[in-house]
Amino acid sequence: MLPHPYANLFPMMNKKEVQELVASIRDDGLQQPIVTFEGKILDGRNRDLACANAQVKPRYEKYKGTAKEALAFVMRANLIRRHLTASQRSMVSGKIANLKQGEHTITTVKKNTTGDVKQQPGRFVAGGITLKEASDALGVSVKSTERARAVLASGDKDLIDAVESGEVPVTVAARQVNPPAPKPTQNVDDIDCQRILKAWDKAGKGGQALFLEAIGVEV
Repeated sequence: MLPHPYANLFPMMNKKEVQELVASIRDDGLQQPIVTFEGKILDGRNRDLACANAQVKPRYEKYKGTAKEALAFVMRANLIRRHLTASQRSMVSGKIANLKQGEHTITTVKKNTTGDVKQQPGRFVAGGITLKEASDALGVSVKSTERARAVLASGDKDLIDAVESGEVPVTVAARQVNPPAPKPTQNVDDIDCQRILKAWDKAGKGGQALFLEAIGVEV
């Protein structure tokens, strides 16, 4: 079964964590059911993978609620159960804020001009989640969420995976995709001219007259 887009907001467990989960399920069975929503895994991607590796039949349970409630459920479940770094939470926040742009479609109901009701693909706006709302929900700053969105927008899969796994801080990754603009360099001739003008002004009328006399200019 494929994961739901909300489940993909959070990173998968690393290899060691998955191996430990496989061993636990093999020894004690699946203790917590895998939750599904809209025919996809809402919570339990790691448990589903571990069941397959442990050759244990998974147990599924449908989530009953709205899309917005499903999103809140995924956030609570992952933030309580998992120990994510600030950078990892920023990446989640960046993805949640991006949901307002309609990154996945669901079925909506709409009346046509004759009043008939029909289903059609539509854009789901996750309650119009703002950067601040997403940041507050994940306990990170708006600046961190903006950095995460820049990393996500880069499309650099290796870099995104590195941040989501906790290997690279989001601040470092953001600098890689948006390096600071180089400071403007000043022409050496311009600098020399500025120094000469400053010296000329500082010399005063007497000094200026002596200088002109020394180079053969009649005053």
